[in-house]
Amino acid sequence: MKAADITTDHGVVSNNGTINAKNISITTNSDITNEGQISSTGDLTLNTKNKGTIYNYSTLSAGGNMTLTATKVVNGGKSCGILGLAKCGVGTLTADKLVLNSSQKYVSDMGGKQYFKSTEVNTVK
Repeated sequence: MKAADITTDHGVVSNNGTINAKNISITTNSDITNEGQISSTGDLTLNTKNKGTIYNYSTLSAGGNMTLTATKVVNGGKSCGILGLAKCGVGTLTADKLVLNSSQKYVSDMGGKQYFKSTEVNTVK
């Protein structure tokens, strides 16, 4: 999907493809799962209204601000392999600035690969 700006507000969000736009805003009352690519040249906002988790097993990128609002953000991959001991789908987050609104106290708690010029962490309950 490609557009100038994308804004959506609905239930469970699951992306396995490519979403590109100048600005992207996705809001839900549940989980957001990305196994594809969500990329904006401007701002990227993913918001679960602190009712769900953001799972990134691939790529989230923003040329401007990336704002993630969730109970938890998982960017460190998931168990896979015969015994579930391997890690698959380790995510990559890239933005000029990350704004994290979550129960997590540190950006490093998200895991995975992270590339930001600056970060702002707002711990919420």
